[in-house]
Amino acid sequence: MTTRAAVAQATPVLFDPAATLDVVADWSARAAEAGAELLVFPEAFIGGYPKGSTFGAVVGDRTVAGREQFRRYLEAAITVPGDECLRLGRIARQNGESPKSAVTTTTCDWQPAPTPGAAA
Repeated sequence: MTTRAAVAQATPVLFDPAATLDVVADWSARAAEAGAELLVFPEAFIGGYPKGSTFGAVVGDRTVAGREQFRRYLEAAITVPGDECLRLGRIARQNGESPKSAVTTTTCDWQPAPTPGAAA
């Protein structure tokens, strides 16, 4: 059996899973038009891969800006199974493909500690 595969050299919308799924839908439609049955996205495409980010952390400390960046990163993680997974499945079925990507996920109700001095 032969499977025609495509690779999406796409950029996610960092910290915005819904907008990133719009990117997935666009790439998926184009790959399907080209005859792809399997579409591969970069690592942690949905949820984002914060390459080079330190989240403002150094040993023993984290900056306020770093805490805010990490909060946004955590909030962009998706729950598996969840609404984003359902949408991804609909996109795949619509285009007759099997999109593959690792996603940034959270399955717990843990929340980051409040930023010191921030309003509650």
